[in-house]
Amino acid sequence: MCLDQPVPLVIFQGFGDSSLDLQFSVWAERSNYLALRNDLPERIKLSFDEEGIEIPFPHRTLYVGCQTDPFPVQIINKDSNT
Repeated sequence: MCLDQPVPLVIFQGFGDSSLDLQFSVWAERSNYLALRNDLPERIKLSFDEEGIEIPFPHRTLYVGCQTDPFPVQIINKDSNT
């Protein structure tokens, strides 16, 4: 749905909390804009998944002192039904 000219453009925007922030720009016909705008992020995410690229997210630790018990953490294997 994107035009071949001008060519797609990737611009490094900076370093995020746990990421490299990139701007990915393409040109489209006005009539294709909404479809492209909705389809492109999904295609990028699917391509990342196929290549084993994970999208990072910031990790935060909340410490409330010794007055409370630690939060229970359970690790669940996504391939398991248990």
